[in-house]
Amino acid sequence: MVLAARPLDEWANTRTQTFDLAVLKGSAIGIHATHYLDLHLNHYVTKEPLLIALGGFPFALQANITRELQTLKAADVTPVFVFDGLDAGKPYPDFSAQAENTKALNQAWEYYDQQQADQVVDAFSGAGSAHPESLYKFLQRILQGEGINFIVSPYAASAQLAYLEKDPHRFIDAVFGPAELFLFDVEKIITKMDTDLRHFNWVTKSLCQEELGRLSNQQFADLCLLLGSPFLPTFPPFETPGYGGGKRVNIRDAVGMFNSAGRNALALCAQFEEDQRVHDLDYMDRFKRAFMTVKHHVIMDVDGKVGPLDPENASSDLHELIGQRLPEELYFYISKGILGSRIPNWLTSGELLLTLPLGTEDTPVYRRLLTENLPPIRTQALCLLSNSLHRFYQTKVINVRAWYDDKTDKSIHLKDLPSVKDTISSWRLGSKQLPESVQKFQENYPLLTSCLSALNDQGFVSKSSSPKDAAPLTTKQEIISNVTWRFLQLRGYVDSKHQLTTWGKALETALSSLKPSDNLEEPTFLAVELVRLGILSSKDWFPNISGGPMRGSGEFAVNIKLSYLGSNISSRRRTEE
Repeated sequence: MVLAARPLDEWANTRTQTFDLAVLKGSAIGIHATHYLDLHLNHYVTKEPLLIALGGFPFALQANITRELQTLKAADVTPVFVFDGLDAGKPYPDFSAQAENTKALNQAWEYYDQQQADQVVDAFSGAGSAHPESLYKFLQRILQGEGINFIVSPYAASAQLAYLEKDPHRFIDAVFGPAELFLFDVEKIITKMDTDLRHFNWVTKSLCQEELGRLSNQQFADLCLLLGSPFLPTFPPFETPGYGGGKRVNIRDAVGMFNSAGRNALALCAQFEEDQRVHDLDYMDRFKRAFMTVKHHVIMDVDGKVGPLDPENASSDLHELIGQRLPEELYFYISKGILGSRIPNWLTSGELLLTLPLGTEDTPVYRRLLTENLPPIRTQALCLLSNSLHRFYQTKVINVRAWYDDKTDKSIHLKDLPSVKDTISSWRLGSKQLPESVQKFQENYPLLTSCLSALNDQGFVSKSSSPKDAAPLTTKQEIISNVTWRFLQLRGYVDSKHQLTTWGKALETALSSLKPSDNLEEPTFLAVELVRLGILSSKDWFPNISGGPMRGSGEFAVNIKLSYLGSNISSRRRTEE
């Protein structure tokens, strides 16, 4: 999926002022993580055009980010990254855009097969790029390694950044992010930072309002929404076919249409209510919802409490706009990056969307993986979370929609499922009960290997079941080791009596053969998981797919494909939550 540049961002970038990085000395800068990653992924200097074909992570991304962060440190600038959290409201997937990307990808592979080298690179580059959200964990690991603070906002990062800048405590002095920040009344936005040239660009809201015809604050907010944002797609009549495909928006033409409707967004929507594109999107209703979502957006305050930006004037039906509220504890886990937003999103929205990852062929085997092999794991994950929440969540129905069948009637009825939490509650071992191999746990130590090997000791296994009144887990060592055993039981490597299953013995044998210094524990585990799913094998699942080995014997080609798959297992897994 491509995060296309939004019209207002493109226009605002031509109205920026440039300042030396030294101006920010001694300042704390709030950085919109999605915007930051998007710049790295799609800027012409750092974009890797063949990434969609090769898979994995961008080769130079970590080095580029690390270099920038170190330059900011040297300039006495303190970055604070803010990530987007849960989706606000009901999801509206754009499966048509996904179809366009798939079509472009197929065209790129045709050029590859025809050995049209001059066109291949441009074709792959135009077929899409990684979505920034898929690299959140990757960036968070870099930030942790560099000792840089970050927070995952309850919902939109823009709202959280606006709060951090405006709060009397002044947690940050400036904001680096997209133009959507103007929706939350941020006056000045840093749009780009070039640490090599040691300068940055920024633009002011007042300048934009002036150049767009001296718009009032409300008129400017309406126009910003109409031009497209994470809360609302671009008003269809603003769009015209772009050069080389896609759609473009001419800001001046859009402003002219806006002015003709008396600078009133609802009046403009009413003028085009007969337009099929506007009708299909139910645009007027979605505009109203987006307007209220922005006005009453939810943030985490200085005390860690989650609530609307303007609590005194918040709507009583806020849950209809933002989504069902979760416990404060969950928001805290999300804010620290401990818990990803994917599964909580499924619960709060009641929607589970199956999309085709960028660069993945739409094949029967992949559809079978997503619709037959993986649902039990998703269901188990939903149950594991909902079992500890209010009964409202324990009885929810989650509707499943796929990219190839938007009107599917598949669903997950949580109230009909047994408790997952109860099946693993016997793992509550205190520090003194942990085997010596697990007690030696350190960062980057092969944890799965240690926990599996410990279960070869029948003396430990016989004493490993904890009573219901066992003391709560308190230390990091206790939590990580017990969670690992619970995970292994949920995945079927350990049974309810804490004995290794057949698959558990196979996994333990595979992991025990590794050298800790090789750092191959996670890829090996994922390889075993794929073997269990029937995916990782010598079978030629994709005989007509381009990009495979063209020389050598059949056995050689199979080995090359397997090695390629193995090399990508770890990198692809690290983009998951």
